Amino acid sequence: MNLEVRKIQLIQEFLKIQSEEAIERLEKILLKEKQAEGEAFSPAAQMPSRHAAISL
Repeated sequence: MNLEVRKIQLIQEFLKIQSEEAIERLEKILLKEKQAEGEAFSPAAQMPSRHAAISL
């Protein structure tokens, strides 16, 4: 399975998550990974409104 397919499957599973605690744990993991790579990451929890981050 190539990386692009794995990313899409991960996103699909992520969108099914209903637990805010699970989302927060995943945000922390992503933050740690981004810090290790020297990249900036701003989880939605740090934004003024969680809904502001999503524009449909």
